[in-house]
Amino acid sequence: MKGYWIARGDVTDEALYREYGKRALPVIETFGGRLIVLGGRATTPEGRDWARNVVIEFDFVMRATDAASGETIERPGRERIVFTDAGLIAVIEVVA
Repeated sequence: MKGYWIARGDVTDEALYREYGKRALPVIETFGGRLIVLGGRATTPEGRDWARNVVIEFDFVMRATDAASGETIERPGRERIVFTDAGLIAVIEVVA
């Protein structure tokens, strides 16, 4: 079953965010991840609004979990804390 990352946050340094994206996306792709949502208008009927919303799709939820827990993702993830207020990543399994 497919798995998804849903990441939301506020970017405090655009230059560092762009650099992070250039380095993180190839690593995510090694786990079969595909960027399907990056930014765009979002409506939040409940809870807090975030400036950035990102959704990455994986063919299997285990690949999404592996990618989120791997050192290659953790290191850039720790760097992400420097220039975002959040850095939330949820791994979601989709049952169709």
